[in-house]
Amino acid sequence: EGTFCHKPSTVSGGGKSEISKSLNDAVIYGSIYIGDFEKDMALVKDILERDYSNCFDPQYAKQQSRSPERKILSMERSLGSVVKLLTPNSEYTKEHCEFIHSFPSHIRS
Repeated sequence: EGTFCHKPSTVSGGGKSEISKSLNDAVIYGSIYIGDFEKDMALVKDILERDYSNCFDPQYAKQQSRSPERKILSMERSLGSVVKLLTPNSEYTKEHCEFIHSFPSHIRS
């Protein structure tokens, strides 16, 4: 069953395209088991508080219109930019991609 969304932001950069994208590839189906709550929450805290200022490969860093150093939960960051930041990409450094790949599946969920 579909869900109707109303987002009155009609200006450029208002996030219209973000609410129209499919989430099928972002959803992980199945049971989620947490073996060590404190350890998992510490990892989530690290992800949220991480300094992302050096996530881009130097050849791509100058092409970015917004600074990657914005905190994940910043009001200046859109949901789409968080998804992009936490998705491996050739524009990112090897270290950043390895960081993303290090997330256990139950944290990614």
